[in-house]
Amino acid sequence: MMMVSLCIGCKKDAARPATALSGKWNYVGQYMSAGGPEFFQPSATGGTTTFSNDGTLQSSIFTKYNKYNVTDASTVSLMGDNSLQENYSYTIKGDTLLMSSKVNLCIEGCAIVLVNAKP
Repeated sequence: MMMVSLCIGCKKDAARPATALSGKWNYVGQYMSAGGPEFFQPSATGGTTTFSNDGTLQSSIFTKYNKYNVTDASTVSLMGDNSLQENYSYTIKGDTLLMSSKVNLCIEGCAIVLVNAKP
């Protein structure tokens, strides 16, 4: 009986819910502009970014960061050591994720392009 009452008093931490960003994404290129219309520049090297459900980030693209937090429906904060943080606006259309820095703004427009790496 004593063990049952002890277990009732225990509370598990709620699991962090998956976000639309959760999963592995392949870097395919970026939208950029050199003062004229925006154009797509394919990646020569590729790379991956994984947003885990527990808030960890593994990335060969965002190498300064190891955690993330979705702050609203269109903003994700990437965080690293020593209080390093950068906010990105993001949109997902189909299997494509576009991310643009909210700190290093591009006047003509720019975005990192990732495609969902389906299992």
